Amino acid sequence: MESTTELLEGALAPYKVVLGPDRADGGRLMTLTNDAGEPVLQRTLSKGQLSDRFALTDVVDGILRDLLLIEGRIAPEVIAHLHGDSRVKNYAPL
Repeated sequence: MESTTELLEGALAPYKVVLGPDRADGGRLMTLTNDAGEPVLQRTLSKGQLSDRFALTDVVDGILRDLLLIEGRIAPEVIAHLHGDSRVKNYAPL
């Protein structure tokens, strides 16, 4: 599990990664905290995600996207698209 923690810490720096104890289903609660020690984001990681590097990489990609949203560093159009608000535009007939 040490390499998993190291991978998460490296990918999610400068946030501190705290992995909770093993749950009954084998998953763990991951909490990211900022420099002040305040929780910024929490995710429950399944046993499968923790044991498969490809699955863990997908989780990290999603977390990085969520951090961009939380920090307000994504354009509003992209946020709308991520929320599924990409409606088809109506155009006047020619």
